[in-house]
Amino acid sequence: MKDDRDGPLTAPRAWFTPENVAACIAPLKAIHHRLAGPEAALSSIPLAAMRAIFGDDFTVRIRRKPFTVNLHDTIVSFEIMVYKAWQPLETSLYERLVRPGDRVIDVGANIGYFTALFAELVGDEGSVLAIEPEPNNIRLLRKNVAARGLADIVTVAETAVGASAGSANLYTAASGNTFLDFCQDYRTCPFTSVIFAADKANFGDVASLQGKPVEIHGDVVSFRGRAEIILHESSQVRSAE
Repeated sequence: MKDDRDGPLTAPRAWFTPENVAACIAPLKAIHHRLAGPEAALSSIPLAAMRAIFGDDFTVRIRRKPFTVNLHDTIVSFEIMVYKAWQPLETSLYERLVRPGDRVIDVGANIGYFTALFAELVGDEGSVLAIEPEPNNIRLLRKNVAARGLADIVTVAETAVGASAGSANLYTAASGNTFLDFCQDYRTCPFTSVIFAADKANFGDVASLQGKPVEIHGDVVSFRGRAEIILHESSQVRSAE
């Protein structure tokens, strides 16, 4: 008698539904939040496994309609895939504030989570302008708008927004940016500085700065409620010893 256990063990593709995948990832997500914060790299492990099966995109259902996420994105898409939501407090606030017939501008629309929410809240009598400069985000934004039947409500603009007309370089987190934080817990740190991947070669071994007093020079900007200095040249980082 042949023992079927001697053969290779394979999981049928049908098992990999959004619900089953989310159920398996949720415990990892809980550990990921507790040990290293919501932006830690642990989320890259299940995402890499899913990319091997599904490719770069994965479709879940949010409010009973399809929504496609990016399996390279360890933050926004990962959160949406696991919890079927992104920033639940803001979501709840918008659900109370946005009314049928409103006109909404979504600046930095990403892959369209809030764009879709706004469009479904304003309805056919309203309109949404979704602005997003990153090409892959634009691709998924347009796909999600179309898949949810919102093309008549949403106008997608592939551009960035600034104080004046012009052009600028667009950097993405996937390109390997380096953040210099000055608190033990980045979530409570009021200030950070960032070296974009294109400029990293100008700085040498950034890790050698750890634990040393330094002076950071540059223009201070605001990002996600924190003060930030963008570093382009090594002269912006000076030893304070």
